[in-house]
Amino acid sequence: MRIKNLNDFFYMVRFGLLTVSFPALFQGLWAGITAPFLEASYRDPRGGFRKKRLSLPQAFWNLCSPKKIPLPEDLGKVLSWENDGGVLRLSLERGFKEVKFLAPDVIRVRVSRKKMDGEPQSFAVVKGDWPPVSYNLEEGEGKLLLKTEEAALEVRLTSGLLSLFSQDGKALFKERAVSLEGEGTSLSCDFGGNAQFYGLGEKASSLNHRGKRFRLWNSDPVTYDYQSDPLYSSVPFFLVLREGRFLGIFLDNPSGTFFDFGSDSPSSSFGSTKGELVFYLFLGPSGEKVLAQYCELTGKPPLPPLWSLGYHQSRWSYDSEEEVRRIAWELRRRKIPCDAIHLDIDYMDGWRCFTWDKKRFPDPEKLSSELKKEGFKLVPNVDCGIKRDLNYWVFRDGVEKDVFLKTPEGKIYYGPVWPGYSAFPDFSDGRGGKRHGRALGLRQGDCPQFFAPQKRGEAPFPRGMPQRLRPPHGQGKLGGLEGDQTPRAPLRPDQVNLRRRTALRGHLDRG
Repeated sequence: MRIKNLNDFFYMVRFGLLTVSFPALFQGLWAGITAPFLEASYRDPRGGFRKKRLSLPQAFWNLCSPKKIPLPEDLGKVLSWENDGGVLRLSLERGFKEVKFLAPDVIRVRVSRKKMDGEPQSFAVVKGDWPPVSYNLEEGEGKLLLKTEEAALEVRLTSGLLSLFSQDGKALFKERAVSLEGEGTSLSCDFGGNAQFYGLGEKASSLNHRGKRFRLWNSDPVTYDYQSDPLYSSVPFFLVLREGRFLGIFLDNPSGTFFDFGSDSPSSSFGSTKGELVFYLFLGPSGEKVLAQYCELTGKPPLPPLWSLGYHQSRWSYDSEEEVRRIAWELRRRKIPCDAIHLDIDYMDGWRCFTWDKKRFPDPEKLSSELKKEGFKLVPNVDCGIKRDLNYWVFRDGVEKDVFLKTPEGKIYYGPVWPGYSAFPDFSDGRGGKRHGRALGLRQGDCPQFFAPQKRGEAPFPRGMPQRLRPPHGQGKLGGLEGDQTPRAPLRPDQVNLRRRTALRGHLDRG
């Protein structure tokens, strides 16, 4: 939404007052004010604030002192290489590189400062049992050449950089430089002068992203305009179209990532703020085939029910059962086809997930039954933030079963959401996923239709609040993965996809 006049401004003020709890707003503002004076602040579910304060001179020095920014380094030249079981492994002066053909037209590339053992850890990749691919390996003067029936891949031994060619010898992709910057890694590459770029999910931009730069870090802007970035969704996959041929690239890294399609230079680039640089090349050549290859790697969506494809009535929000009934009646009276009515968080008791406000929604089962007779599905929204309240059974159960996301120090990680400070289930952990799915199934007894998780990729925090409240360096613990592979965004698609699987499991377990 864009504020164009005074009426829009007052609407947004009223909107904020009605939807953002004053405790959460105050805590968010206070966190922003006090952040320079704190090295760390965590909340223990059975205790209060645990803080380490800085003195005023220390805080002033932190704000004013120049930060040491590490200079980017390249990988250097290739020191040695080996072709091991269909995987080409390169040892370079300042890192390691690995190239593997998963199929004749699908290639995985890994870059890391550390030596890589085994397969890369991933929440996005679902297929790991690829059949062996036969290719010819030729060693020439200063280069290696790998050939399959679909493509040829050239590796320069002076730098470890790759060039990809089609079957008929046309250049498809060429690495210009690999840069190691702090804990992050980035790649500069070239697709050709007239290439067009599509993808990355929801972006407030033109369909063709050529000449643009984007950051993938989930946010929840109350308003945004053309070119605003980042937004809700983070999908690190894009297609390249050049001379009628498509190429696809998927960057598999759950930390903060960026994609630059020639915003300030003829070359393109992409990279991550932490961890290995793992990306996949899908050779196409058609757009349909690229998408098929991508779905084979990351999984195909289930066939949606027919009713989900119809018109859904949704807004923020309906104040009571009677208002929902009135909307349903008006839709039928005006002969407007509609298959579902969505309820936003105002149906909850104090914005606690898996609860109903007994004053405004005293009989959800009856409401659901009435709407079902009229051909409506009732879809209450379920957020991922669980209110920090020891009198709230969901939070108490989560603490007892140790299923919430943690900081590196092992404390439960809290962020301000609509009910105030909230904890977040670790959907990558089987216990957290099963518990959340079970809660979905149990609480549907009040409303035997369907619960909808948040939008795909949607950040759970109100705008501007999470930045000061993330764990130090944005690093926590997720499903046993620590260090390089820990997500840094408030809720990346990896967690959102796992959460959707959890919701499905809850429905199926309930029968």
